[in-house]
Amino acid sequence: MATAVGTTEAVTGELQIDLSQTPPLLGDGSFTVDLMSLTSDQAGRDNSVRRELFGDGRFPTATFVPQSLADFPAQFGEGETVTFQLVGALTIHEQTQTVPWAVTAVWQANTLTGTATTHILLGDFGLKPPSLLGLLTVSEQVRLDLQFRLQAVE
Repeated sequence: MATAVGTTEAVTGELQIDLSQTPPLLGDGSFTVDLMSLTSDQAGRDNSVRRELFGDGRFPTATFVPQSLADFPAQFGEGETVTFQLVGALTIHEQTQTVPWAVTAVWQANTLTGTATTHILLGDFGLKPPSLLGLLTVSEQVRLDLQFRLQAVE
């Protein structure tokens, strides 16, 4: 079994976290990913995924709306690594599920940078794993990784 990695930089959105509060308060925000821009190392697989999973553009985006923070440390300092969960509503293919993301981040120079990871089941979003000529198939479970950089607003 090989692991295919699809990537995109077509992510837009914002997140508001008030770090002056204990625990931090989560404000408005959402993220949108252009699913049609996902690419891997095989164009044939990319075309199959776009066609079978995203309906050749009928469902071109995924949206995540943060709803809560969990396990955020009461205090942390400049340069320290923090881990917490960011829970929210993920919408793919017009289906919405509550999804927890495991976040690891560092606060430095008024910027929070890090990664967020979650696992989803395609079936939870009404999606059937595609197959390319019966030779390559996509697993029902998919890992999503997001690298982020959040800049403080003063």
